[in-house]
Amino acid sequence: MLIAVAEPGSRLVARRGVLTIVKRSGERITVPPDTEMIILATGRAALSTKALRLALSRGITLAVLGWRGEVLGYLQPSVVNKTASTRLQQMARVLAGEARRVAKELIYSKVLGQANTLKYLAKALREPWLRDRGYEIDSVAARLYNMDWRDAYPEKLMEIEAYAARLYWEALASITPGETGFTGRCQECGDPVNSALNLSYAVLYSVVRRALLLAGLDPYIGVLHSLKSGKEALVYDFSEPFKPCIDRVLFARRRALRGLETGENGYLKPESKKTVLELALRALEREYPHRGRKRMLKRIIELEAWMLAAWFREGGEYSVWHAPVG
Repeated sequence: MLIAVAEPGSRLVARRGVLTIVKRSGERITVPPDTEMIILATGRAALSTKALRLALSRGITLAVLGWRGEVLGYLQPSVVNKTASTRLQQMARVLAGEARRVAKELIYSKVLGQANTLKYLAKALREPWLRDRGYEIDSVAARLYNMDWRDAYPEKLMEIEAYAARLYWEALASITPGETGFTGRCQECGDPVNSALNLSYAVLYSVVRRALLLAGLDPYIGVLHSLKSGKEALVYDFSEPFKPCIDRVLFARRRALRGLETGENGYLKPESKKTVLELALRALEREYPHRGRKRMLKRIIELEAWMLAAWFREGGEYSVWHAPVG
């Protein structure tokens, strides 16, 4: 289970072995034993050392988000697994250029997921023209599918990805209420929709990072984004196929988008932040067919991380899940 704390004045406390979130209003919410992560999305929340110790002892990760919705850092329990051997193989395959196979699959799955998300929204919002745009993006995905992984250099992949992204975000901008000021994806823009995307993706990055660590992978050694000190490249790379699942939940709710508000600094107001976090968590707990079974998206991310770790150790073919139409 994932829990987000967005209300200013909230406190995380521990008493008699029970973790509780106490809101400013006095409302108390018990943190269930199966909680995996608590996302602190407000700068005006407090937690005691006792609560922190209890959370870590139960394997709960605390993700701290900044005012813009970006991930500032994590407080996490120690992870025990075969980290050393997996990370050595991870580095070896990246240095040998073999990770281009993974990079190609991640971008292919992202683009195919974008196409399927537009097809989903075409039906959900009764916008039939979105289906045609989805098929147009399908043709871009086909180029990636037919590409030999040995030719999948980051520059070429990013060029194809950028073309698909332009088609995708143009379509989403067209169905977004005009008063939001959303004209396309822009991380630095201060409109409420882009701010909502920044926050939603930060939640996704937190879940992906936890999954990669549990699988024994090094989040800093990416397969697409260049190695850079302080940048968890693999987190961003591995998040790509799952972003369309976040997008479809957000853009299917045009009334919610219309009600989002930002302050003078371009940051979401507390009530809007709460709305976006609820949608992001709903997206991560939504079920999809996955390799013969129905699973929540956050479980799919965990299983796919283990499959990636297995590929780094053993090699062979590699494929990654993508968001279906339904």
